[in-house]
Amino acid sequence: MSRFSPLMSQPLMELCLAIPTWLWCEGGLNRSVARRAFADALPPSILTRTAKAGPDSYIRAIFDRNRQAVRHSLMDGLLARQGLLDLPAVEQALGIDAYTGDSIIYRLLDLAEAEHWARAWQD
Repeated sequence: MSRFSPLMSQPLMELCLAIPTWLWCEGGLNRSVARRAFADALPPSILTRTAKAGPDSYIRAIFDRNRQAVRHSLMDGLLARQGLLDLPAVEQALGIDAYTGDSIIYRLLDLAEAEHWARAWQD
């Protein structure tokens, strides 16, 4: 069965590919071409926003729920045993508020990912 996707039609794809990259974030606002095209139909708060909600709150909630597992993984893991982690800094970072803290949570999750990757190579 053939399918038709209007958003993937040749005329629309050619239009999108023809938009110069320097216009994509004109004035520091991403999607600036689309914002301009729909300016009369969008509320001002949408036209001028520079960020929108994403998976951030979900990621932070998961981190908070699993903080002890992340702590155990990092403080007692392979990376720590090899001296690759600044354990006092990791412990301090693990103590921040998951919902109001800065982006250090993502660094901790990167370290946890590296820890589990390293474990996958162990015997």
